[in-house]
Amino acid sequence: MPMLLPARTEDRWHEVFCQAARAWLDDLDDKEHLLLGLLWRYRMSQREVAQVFNVHEGTISRLKDKLRDHALKFIGNQMREQGWSGDDLEGYFLREMTGLMLDDPRFSAESLRFSLAKHQKRNAQP
Repeated sequence: MPMLLPARTEDRWHEVFCQAARAWLDDLDDKEHLLLGLLWRYRMSQREVAQVFNVHEGTISRLKDKLRDHALKFIGNQMREQGWSGDDLEGYFLREMTGLMLDDPRFSAESLRFSLAKHQKRNAQP
């Protein structure tokens, strides 16, 4: 019978991060969801995303920064409530978030295609 070993610290923080990140992602509106999907999943440039949204590239930069700051604050608060004392939350965020988003069905190619079509249809109406 194998001995039960305590969970590794890094596994615990990964789970805490994933729970907090999923909660944050659940609060995104359609536009924010599409923006992140195009930037992270498809690695589109801010210029390309600005063309999709029909806005200036600087607007995309500000939206991206606002989302990043809100995510870091929300997820950081959740992790600190669980005892996180690590200094490099942004680095941890960047390492963990990409994998989490790629595994999330809301960021699948099909889901993002549907979101993009919905966005284009909504913006095509006068």
